[in-house]
Amino acid sequence: PKSEPWFQNFSRFPRLWRSSEDKKSMEDLLRAAGSESTGKKEWLEAFQAFKTEFQNVGKPNKFEKKDKDVVIPAILKHISSEMKEKPDWTYLGQGIECLKIMTREMKGLEKLTSAETVKLLMRVLHDKPEFLDEVKAAEHSYAVLVNTFCVDRLKMNSIMEKHAEIVRLMRNLDWHQKKGHMRPYYYLLRIFFYMALVDSVATRIITPAEGDEGKFQSIFKLIARHLIAQANPPKLVGEKNKMNRLCVMELLRTAFNLNYNPKNPKFQDSLDKATKTALQNKLGDIIAIGAEEDPFGERAAEAEFEAEAAKILAIADAQGSNEEKAFLLVEDKSIVDDVKIQMKNIKKGNEKVKVRAVEKKNEEKTAEIGENEEKEWDDALKRVEKGEKAPRVRRPEKKKPPRDLDSENALKLQVINLFIMPGASELLPMSRPEVIQGLAQILDAQAKIDPHYCAEYLLPILSVLLTVCKKSAEARAHMKRFIYRDDYLPPVGYTATKNMEPPAYVNLKTMKDKDGNWDLRSILTKSICSFNMSLKQCVSEFIWVLCGEESSEYIRLCGFGSAAGLLADKGLPGFAQLSQQAYSLDDFVERAKREKAAAAAKK
Repeated sequence: PKSEPWFQNFSRFPRLWRSSEDKKSMEDLLRAAGSESTGKKEWLEAFQAFKTEFQNVGKPNKFEKKDKDVVIPAILKHISSEMKEKPDWTYLGQGIECLKIMTREMKGLEKLTSAETVKLLMRVLHDKPEFLDEVKAAEHSYAVLVNTFCVDRLKMNSIMEKHAEIVRLMRNLDWHQKKGHMRPYYYLLRIFFYMALVDSVATRIITPAEGDEGKFQSIFKLIARHLIAQANPPKLVGEKNKMNRLCVMELLRTAFNLNYNPKNPKFQDSLDKATKTALQNKLGDIIAIGAEEDPFGERAAEAEFEAEAAKILAIADAQGSNEEKAFLLVEDKSIVDDVKIQMKNIKKGNEKVKVRAVEKKNEEKTAEIGENEEKEWDDALKRVEKGEKAPRVRRPEKKKPPRDLDSENALKLQVINLFIMPGASELLPMSRPEVIQGLAQILDAQAKIDPHYCAEYLLPILSVLLTVCKKSAEARAHMKRFIYRDDYLPPVGYTATKNMEPPAYVNLKTMKDKDGNWDLRSILTKSICSFNMSLKQCVSEFIWVLCGEESSEYIRLCGFGSAAGLLADKGLPGFAQLSQQAYSLDDFVERAKREKAAAAAKK
């Protein structure tokens, strides 16, 4: 009975509970593989038992290598013999699906990563499969090829280079997209993603040879046409559109791989003007998914004023003539504006009180930190004198956040990766506000993933934004306002000789705002002094461009200490000799030792 303690303890181990069934499922395939007289019926029963047990459950280390070495060649041999007659696609599909399930473990597949396997699967992949069983067999064949690429990329590169039927694969890629066969289409895109890194194959699919002309068009034209057809924002959002989203991501990744080799022709050079414009708009649509429609509250303010005006007009209709109505509207509008100004002043007063409180806390922290730094410096000098090594400080292990590979954000990042390639620079969308807002939101999200180690997350999006902002004044204004909010314009009466530090609410130590949330402006300002030179240079140049390349504005937003490095590198007046005047820390330590030795000698 289930109430017995032994049953409750034993039921904690589901793998043990089903171990006999697992063994039986594999034994059926081993029995079929070990006999020369196994008929179609026995094979079918073995396939079905194996699929029932394993197709929906991830069970690591369930298939031993010795079993795979027996089963895989037998299944391939049996499929090859079945292909000689009129194929039973249902039966073939089940056999290939069993191979796909075995390849999930990514080991013990030496018998599968071979030229014979590729040749056999190319026979299964006939042109333009239409019926459901044919499509399923094609899907499982593509999946087996993808998994073998994952197991041994170099070996599969050489095999596919010799034996892959490129013309057939290109035709099937277009066919699956037209018919909406999303799963086979996705796996076939993965195959092209891997083949794009094989130079000879990449050259052939980008520029078809003389014998291939008319059989298929350039892969770049095909990718552009498929992106234009598939990349509709409503079909890229939500769980139900996951497969379409993954297909668009694979299209973008394949284009990226094809552009990665500088010897290959470039993506944008293979497209006519109309296709390039349509693709540019589609890529912009992807970036704009989920972008705020009113990021600065301007539409909300306008709607609020229109609502107030409507109330005033209603009062005027009830009280008097058109002349009185016009006068009342003007009078009430001025009253509304006065009230708004008073409310803003009250809010500013409250903000000043909060800022003063924060400044006071910062001063106390600075004094405490100064004492600690002085003690640490004295200890360091003593260690140098004695020739001792600095104590090791264990830093917390850096844990990368999990990646959601099928989310809308991952799709946007694939577009960003494509934009940073030289062969796709002309596809950058420039002037649409919703696209610029989408890029701004990506920057904000990437900066806050891991602010202390943000180089790998920030550099791609910053590279794209730097290119966009250099070419578009609208983009510069939008991004500056997004990052700096109310402080994006200099305050009244500001001069370059005052306010040489960034505002008090920029916290370079914690990089958080007054509410304890990560602050984009603080993260970017601190990155200007990063030890990662690529990040330091990219962030500095980006903010420099946002400031209209004016040194006073750059100093106002970043503070003199953070701004001095870039200004010295650019050799601006007053900063040209700054880098030559810097001193070495080693020289400073040596000078301190000499001064201390001289003082001791005097005593």
